[in-house]
Amino acid sequence: MVNRRSFGRLLSGGLLMLACPARSASGERALVDLAGRRVVVPRSVRRVATVGAGPVLNGFVFAARRADALVNGLPGFARTPRWAYHMLFAPRLADMPIPQAANGGPNLETLLALAPDVVLTSSAEVAESLQSSGLICLAMGLVTPEDVKAAARLVQDVFEEEDHGAVYAAYFDSIVAEAREKLAHVTKEARPRVLNAHFDALTQLHKIGEWWIPMAGGVSVTDNGRAAQAHKFDIEAVLKWNPDRILVSSRSEKVAVAADARLVELNAVRNGEIHVVPCASTTGATTPSSGR
Repeated sequence: MVNRRSFGRLLSGGLLMLACPARSASGERALVDLAGRRVVVPRSVRRVATVGAGPVLNGFVFAARRADALVNGLPGFARTPRWAYHMLFAPRLADMPIPQAANGGPNLETLLALAPDVVLTSSAEVAESLQSSGLICLAMGLVTPEDVKAAARLVQDVFEEEDHGAVYAAYFDSIVAEAREKLAHVTKEARPRVLNAHFDALTQLHKIGEWWIPMAGGVSVTDNGRAAQAHKFDIEAVLKWNPDRILVSSRSEKVAVAADARLVELNAVRNGEIHVVPCASTTGATTPSSGR
């Protein structure tokens, strides 16, 4: 019979084993990605490709101090000055191959030619598809704030950067705590109603945005408790929501929303509360070339 102290030791040991990547005699490691998939990765990872939300995935690689490992350029939608900070962290990305098709899906031929040790992707379905083609893929879809910290820990394990995940999580938690403290006195009734969307597609693309907005002090009008990442809507819904703030992804989109005759009576439009969400851009940064 196991006494309480022995049980505690066994439990602690078991948890420690779960927290650490399992390693085989050859040095390969079994990691669990954000989709719960168990994936065996090489002992040493020197080449990494990112597919899907490339700029976001790149950010985790940058934070792990391993920009040198990236083997592909930015996808088409990110090859603009808006994402120019990527060129500061890794200037060589400007002229590297793009492993994504125009529709955002993976270009298998390009990926195979790049021969990455590991592919990071934002979709579990894409990860499964690429894995079946012989590539080693980890899914890093972000839905909750805990997913952000889990992604940092996963990248830490990919590169075996011992301190990175804990440092990232501590910084993340400190920013969240600061925001909560500053907003503690603001009632829900006093908070602005916010629409964060891509108006060209009338879509809120990221479920985690339903956490960003209240954490920043607003009330998201698209937060309907959905399970899916994206939420598509129509102009009638926008008029019914009548948001106090509208967040868009580019200056051109801001101009388009302000000039849209259908939206002129919205609180956000009448009060000039249309804002471009900050992004990985910087004045004077080297901008990407047209790419291949």
